[in-house]
Amino acid sequence: MRRSAAPNSLVFWIPAFRMKWSLLLFAFLLLQPRTFAQNIPSTPSQQSADDDESEAPWTSITIELNDRQPAYVDIATSDASTTTDISRKYDFVQVVAELLACKPSHLLRATASSDPTALLSVECDVATSRSLLSRRGTINLDAVKKIQSAEPGRELSVTVYVPAANILDCEGLKSSAINPYKLRSYCFYFVSTTPASTIHFAYGYTQSQALLIAGVLASLLAIPVVLTFVFRRRASRVSEEAKPSISFAYRRFVIKTALVGSLVWWAALDILHVDAFAGFVIPFPNLDDLFASVMLLWAFLWAPAILVYFLCLVLSSPMLALRGITRTPQEALSQSFWTVGRFVFPVAFAAMGAGEMFSSPRIGALFLGASVVVGKIVNRNIVRTFGIEMHALTSGELRDRAFALAKTAGAKLNQLYVFPAARLRMANAFAHAAQNVYLTDYLLQNLSKAEVDAVVGHEITHLQKKHVSQGIAVAIVAIVVIGFSSGLLEHSVSRSVPVGPILYASLLLLVLIRSRRNEFAADAGSVKITGNAEAMITALARVMRLNTMPLHWTKLDEKLLTHPSTLRRVKRLAQDAGISEAHLSELLTESVAPPRDLYSIPATALPSGKIFSTQYKKRIASRLVWAAIAVTSLFPAIT
Repeated sequence: MRRSAAPNSLVFWIPAFRMKWSLLLFAFLLLQPRTFAQNIPSTPSQQSADDDESEAPWTSITIELNDRQPAYVDIATSDASTTTDISRKYDFVQVVAELLACKPSHLLRATASSDPTALLSVECDVATSRSLLSRRGTINLDAVKKIQSAEPGRELSVTVYVPAANILDCEGLKSSAINPYKLRSYCFYFVSTTPASTIHFAYGYTQSQALLIAGVLASLLAIPVVLTFVFRRRASRVSEEAKPSISFAYRRFVIKTALVGSLVWWAALDILHVDAFAGFVIPFPNLDDLFASVMLLWAFLWAPAILVYFLCLVLSSPMLALRGITRTPQEALSQSFWTVGRFVFPVAFAAMGAGEMFSSPRIGALFLGASVVVGKIVNRNIVRTFGIEMHALTSGELRDRAFALAKTAGAKLNQLYVFPAARLRMANAFAHAAQNVYLTDYLLQNLSKAEVDAVVGHEITHLQKKHVSQGIAVAIVAIVVIGFSSGLLEHSVSRSVPVGPILYASLLLLVLIRSRRNEFAADAGSVKITGNAEAMITALARVMRLNTMPLHWTKLDEKLLTHPSTLRRVKRLAQDAGISEAHLSELLTESVAPPRDLYSIPATALPSGKIFSTQYKKRIASRLVWAAIAVTSLFPAIT
């Protein structure tokens, strides 16, 4: 990779910015990490020359040191008309070699540069002595001082940029700059006023700063694990009456670990500048692709948090047992792995693909294609591990009733699916952007026909009002806007402000608020379609009990949930339908009793009732589609 000869090049900002945009776009629960983004300031001599054109001519030597890449050396002059004369008079390649005791490579002379003031730009492997927490370097000014002696009227300066760290020591200087808004620090020397022929500089981290970073991150990783063991202890001693509250408390804990925990981890990485610290301390491989290097670093930084979340899921079996869910240790490992992998693996490939599209569209397209393939593989393993294979409901009273309700609502319903979830003790229903509705068999086995109709009406309202598709569109637009805003704000806001986590948290809260409002709207829409508010009330109460959840949770708890509390929902339904509080209490009491009139699930909607299941047909169709794509696109492309 070559950088521009201009000192204020945006070469480091561009891969950082595209990484953030792509990560936000494809990782809605994950993170947009802060990167080694920088906007290197002009040297003081250049700034003074810009302010006063009448000052003495100057020549600046800018040295940029990087932890895992060669140093970049730029030499520029204030007067473009003299660049040729100076270049002929002095061998600046040899000057750089003596200056840094290295052999320069990848020359870019003024004739190949768009900047007429640029004399030379080279890469150079600089030998620095290093320990775990510090780097020390030496610059030999003899060659530069000879030029200064021969050109007494010219102002020569040397600026050494180093990765921003906790400490910066510029020998012989009373002042140096650790800029809070950038990820670079620098030492600036006027050759004429620097008596020493050899200057030394050092940068790095203090032991206290390293201990602070390690202590904070270790604490953040330990808290979820400790709380998981606390829940395990409570689950082993809980009474029958307290099971719903303990089970729901654990669910809230898992959600907060995934959402709030990831935001806190992300903010800690930003505030403590762990990316710079890790890149400084750990000898990561030197990759030619800067974007790939940044992604490798952030994958390393997020790996501990992901592993802790995986561990919490593995240890959650006692809490699931409160709901009647049993699983072997092997099932716990497999289910936890694929639950985490369902998000991590496709997003990682998609983020890499989106980032590489800016520099290498072919590689980017391969990564994006890999994200689709990996996503399908992960989903297939999710279905296999949890045993939730979908089955289309192709006949029967329930299917006819669902399509009749969709017709009443004026909504398009493509298909009604049933999937086995009795083993997971999950009574639930979902609307899909492809105009499909999904019901679990556990819900159908425990709700009356009127209550199932109310639930189906609720999901059809989501389709009618396009809640799912609009939510996806709004999220994509918001993510793109926030991605660009974050990339721009990063260069005008102090590094101590976690811009990414703040913007992402704002987006997340807006999405959750919108989701809760949609739930209220879908409840009202179901009553409008079915004309049965009481069935909607008892359905909500019954689903709440089937899923071992309390009737009410506080508004503070709701802030991190997609659904309002059941009590708030049924009270609003009762108010809209003119149902008194006394009658509402009777309905809630009635919901405890087992239902009488149930929909029968046709044998063709169960795994044992079909020779060729819906999932099997989808797999065959998918293989045929991919084979057609390979024949019509892949082979010609290779040729």
